[in-house]
Amino acid sequence: MESADRICPVCGQHYKANPVRLRHGRQTTCSRECSYKLRAAKLANGRQFVCPICGKKFYRSPSEIKSKHQGIYCSPQCHYAGRSIGLTKRIVVKPYILVSEYDRHAAGLKAWRTRRRLGHDKHSEATKERLRQATIKYIAHNVNGYHVSALENRVAQELTRFDIPYIRQFPIRNPQTGRYVAVIDFLIDDKIALEVNGTFWHADPRFYPDGPIFDTQKRTANRYAVKSAILKSLGLPLIEVWESDLEQNFTKALRGALPEFNIG
Repeated sequence: MESADRICPVCGQHYKANPVRLRHGRQTTCSRECSYKLRAAKLANGRQFVCPICGKKFYRSPSEIKSKHQGIYCSPQCHYAGRSIGLTKRIVVKPYILVSEYDRHAAGLKAWRTRRRLGHDKHSEATKERLRQATIKYIAHNVNGYHVSALENRVAQELTRFDIPYIRQFPIRNPQTGRYVAVIDFLIDDKIALEVNGTFWHADPRFYPDGPIFDTQKRTANRYAVKSAILKSLGLPLIEVWESDLEQNFTKALRGALPEFNIG
């Protein structure tokens, strides 16, 4: 970068200065000695003030007096205190630029469209496999992570008491996509799917002859229909045992659901 020719404001001598350093307020004189003289001259033309907050006497150079608050306070703390009590008004040199409120939904939609346009809106096969393995691990080690009723716990105790092999909260895959689509309450002897259905949640037809009434019952019915269809396509028989039957005679209800096993 070409040097700039300058005249020293103190001694009047010509000297070369770096334009970059000049931009940052450096090399304004030809030497350090002239720099000290220039600084002393500026201080000599300054003024002495008394802080209106704490009463302390202090000195300000001309450049500091020319600032927007005239440098009439001894410190930033006194400056803030004086502004808070109205001695100095807040002066906004660069006013705030008002922008529209951030719309998170619109931003998310824009990002989704961009990912879709670039072809980044789908999981890779490696990610899908990691998700499958994570699901398997969660189901295998976190049975309590699913909603299991006290009735299901009691059924598990009875199956254990009569030495009937079972797996709780067994995940099933869609045979076409290979993804997990549902979890059955009990897999009995690796060949029978046993579901323990609550009266309300599964809308027992004996108590709800017109079918599901509430939104929660309708959602449960839709999920149960998907589960039943998948089990049928897998050739896995589905056995249902109802809450009302278990409450009347627990052992008899289980014996009727699983007649091939020695229950009771």
